[in-house]
Amino acid sequence: MIQIDNNSESEGNIMENLEVKERITVSSSSQNSTRNSSMDKGTPSLNQEQEEVHNAFYNQINKLNTDETENKSEEISDTDLQKLYQVEEVVKEGVLQQLFSMSFNSIETRDQVLSLVKSWQAVKSQPNDESRTYDAHKEGGKKCFDTFLVSTLRSVAKEVIKQIGRKLISGDFNLTTISFPIRAMIPKSQLECQLYSTCYYPLFMNLASQSNDPLERMKLSITASISSFPIANQFYKPLNPILGETLEGSYPDGTQLFAEQVSHHPPITYIYVTGPQKKYVSYGYGEFDASAGLNSLKIKNNGKRFFKFQDGQLITFNQGYEYFSGTFFGTTRHETLGKIMFQDTKNEIECKIKFGKVKKRPTDFFEGEIKVKGKLCSKVYGSYLGFIEFDGVRYWDHRVQLPFKNNILKSKLGSDHSLRQDKIQLSQGNIKQAQIEKEKLEQIQRNDRKLRKQFEEKKKELLKKQEKEAKKKAKK
Repeated sequence: MIQIDNNSESEGNIMENLEVKERITVSSSSQNSTRNSSMDKGTPSLNQEQEEVHNAFYNQINKLNTDETENKSEEISDTDLQKLYQVEEVVKEGVLQQLFSMSFNSIETRDQVLSLVKSWQAVKSQPNDESRTYDAHKEGGKKCFDTFLVSTLRSVAKEVIKQIGRKLISGDFNLTTISFPIRAMIPKSQLECQLYSTCYYPLFMNLASQSNDPLERMKLSITASISSFPIANQFYKPLNPILGETLEGSYPDGTQLFAEQVSHHPPITYIYVTGPQKKYVSYGYGEFDASAGLNSLKIKNNGKRFFKFQDGQLITFNQGYEYFSGTFFGTTRHETLGKIMFQDTKNEIECKIKFGKVKKRPTDFFEGEIKVKGKLCSKVYGSYLGFIEFDGVRYWDHRVQLPFKNNILKSKLGSDHSLRQDKIQLSQGNIKQAQIEKEKLEQIQRNDRKLRKQFEEKKKELLKKQEKEAKKKAKK
């Protein structure tokens, strides 16, 4: 099955359809050169029939996203998508595989990252240039083009509904405890998906750490956070981490990534990131709860994140919520909504950003204000699927700056995510065995939780007993 990534349009179509030649900076040319080089490494070519399927697919996508399209409701047929899947099976290591990996840049060394950081520059926005990724829905958020994924998710809907019904009848409204069938999941831990939120740190957080201006650091920190949304927020369901599960990773510039599942219920994931030479650190946690509607799912992240620089500047921010609609019927799409507040208490800087409330714009658009000591200093505007601007100056554009792919390390720790048997079996395509291994882990977690509960109850009883004995002695 092909995972359709966010920036998989060909560079030629981007340049022709969006007319951004005059806006591409030196930084983009270095990234684009790495794109092109990745296509010239001896990969097999498509035959004529496969090439036709490929071209028809992307011409259709471009047509869907062109303002001049007459039939806005036109969609890619299931048959065309299934043909594309078949082509991918035939050419797994070929052109299509390379094409879909282009959503990340190909930078591999520290020097390349530093060169990119040095050449970056914000550019003045152009009139009517509000380009968004190809999978952006006309009403907002991302549309899931992967009909195979949609049908798979919906095939397990009855099982999930039964579980929800039993929980609601019992008075339990916490849907994060529902066991999701593994056949609709991918062989990745949620820990790894959490770290996707750092995919622009090597560019924007390095820039922020080099600046001495607290306001500019705030802008770059906001950009580093929101620009990751197209990569971090996907339709694919990862494996829920087990308590104590860990993951380690890195980026080419020397950035180190760590993640650990620190709570079972509620599920809480903690991440810790150290920039090159520890010029900045980023840390925080995600605490999730979910609620289901008739044809929707809402996932709230009650966690917080922090950016801390060597001179002591500390920026904190909360998270919005994820809204999935069309979970059982209709068009399946994903939106990030709500409000995010970025705060720097020491320098009295704050920025409140509202998602989905921009007039006459799709719901992925946002706007906000940066205030210093209560005084308005800057306005932020953009779409998390396309671009971010401060006072008409563009800091991030999905066609120009590409995200970095992290290197997931194989740790020697026994808690490393790579040692999970359900993940191993799922990656090998052994669905039945993967489900068995998943249920084993879930049972172990339930038993452990039961033991912890029993321990806490005994501990309380012991404390009460000690308190009574202490009171008796005091009376004597």
